[in-house]
Amino acid sequence: CPFCHMQFDVGQKEVNEQYGTDFAIPVLHLAQLYGLAMGLSPEECTLDKQIVDPSELIEKMNTPKEEEAAE
Repeated sequence: CPFCHMQFDVGQKEVNEQYGTDFAIPVLHLAQLYGLAMGLSPEECTLDKQIVDPSELIEKMNTPKEEEAAE
């Protein structure tokens, strides 16, 4: 649900501040994943609005595996 998504994204920042941890796990809503799978840009999927920066995850998703790159 959208609230769960927000809770897990924003909650990491709050936990980090309260407990001195360094969690940075990108949390994507299912609709955002659908959008990416259908070819929408990260900005169109509002990934630039996330508290935890998902850019490293997006980069990994867009990087071909070694087997695919060799073909």
